[in-house]
Amino acid sequence: MMRAVFGPDPLDDPLVAAWDAIVLNDQNTTFEVDPADVALLRQISALDEPATLSSTFFQDLELRLAGISSAPVAPRWWTTSVVAPTVAAVPLPVDGHRRSLPSSTEPSQVHSRSIQWPGRRHSVQVALAVLAVLLVASFLVLYQAVPRSTEPPAIPAAPIAELTMEPMFKLDVTPALFGIPEASTWTHTYFNLIEIDPGSSFTTDTDWYTSIDGPLLFVVLSGELTIQPEGPARFYPDYQRDPNPTAVSPGHPISLGAGAAIVYSAVDSATGINPGSESVTALQLSIGRLAFSGPGTESSPLDIQVLDRQWDWEMDAPPTAGVTLSIQRLQLAPLDSFVFDPDLHATYFWVFDQFRMEDVRMANGAYDGFAPNVETDRLTSSTQLTYPDAGPHTIFNLGGETVELYVLTVEPLPGGGTPPA
Repeated sequence: MMRAVFGPDPLDDPLVAAWDAIVLNDQNTTFEVDPADVALLRQISALDEPATLSSTFFQDLELRLAGISSAPVAPRWWTTSVVAPTVAAVPLPVDGHRRSLPSSTEPSQVHSRSIQWPGRRHSVQVALAVLAVLLVASFLVLYQAVPRSTEPPAIPAAPIAELTMEPMFKLDVTPALFGIPEASTWTHTYFNLIEIDPGSSFTTDTDWYTSIDGPLLFVVLSGELTIQPEGPARFYPDYQRDPNPTAVSPGHPISLGAGAAIVYSAVDSATGINPGSESVTALQLSIGRLAFSGPGTESSPLDIQVLDRQWDWEMDAPPTAGVTLSIQRLQLAPLDSFVFDPDLHATYFWVFDQFRMEDVRMANGAYDGFAPNVETDRLTSSTQLTYPDAGPHTIFNLGGETVELYVLTVEPLPGGGTPPA
């Protein structure tokens, strides 16, 4: 097409110089150029020139839009179509309605580039949005760059509280309490876990209760029980919160809820009733000196259900005139273990619901946890705990439910409890 020679300067490009001379219509050129090539190059250069708008284009457009509606449109956009439609009116959205822009000229086609000019407020919003995206991206990059351990963070172990017996009730008994005989004469004990059906009633005016001269005690575990003793009594509304009793006069009915207790002399009869819609579970204790014997003293009550009982008609009498009676509860959660080390100077009576003890085991000796090589026996009867061998014993709960055991402890009263001369 053209023939040009490079000069000594390596940056001197003859093709660029020839192009500039042709598109600028420079007639003083030394290049040997074919006229047909020159015409083609000038046509290509003319295609690259952008169309220019007049300086009053946008002012005229605003005046025409203002004539349609006085309501402002925000944000404002100025737009020209690539190809104007060949209709007499251009539909424009104003205030949510489509309206036509009247035209006094004939329809025509106009070719131009699409140009959008956002308002200043919108430009600031766009810039802030871009800046926020850049900041978020920067933080993500820094987060990915921070070295992290492949191991999960260690979770601190929660301290495990040592399993202990829960005190439920404690009573110091001396001969001054309802004229009860000295503890040194006590040889008979009944300690029962009982259940009373809703609406059922019972009486303690039977040989089972009155054949023992000593304190008679009820401790309610669940439900509501009403008892009316025929003699004086002591009432504990909630022993855990207030161990101080309230004196009850003979023949006065008392309502006992869970955690409440009442004590009176076993030789005084009493009546009881479950006024609620749920069964009552309670602990019942009769302990003292044998007042009389007969066929009725060996027959269990028929108006209550005895879930478990411990009785001893040949109990070793305490060496003192007074004793301390304590009732405690042992709750064994699944896989719990408890070491029971009996005191040789105390007497223990255990009761529990035998139908819930299928997965409870006992081993001779003290163990921190269960191991396959530990020899255990199934705890089928509360007698196994009431008369254990000497030394510590470990109770294991290998089942999936929490079990509860109750123990009565009879201990000599400090100071003897001897009545004054």
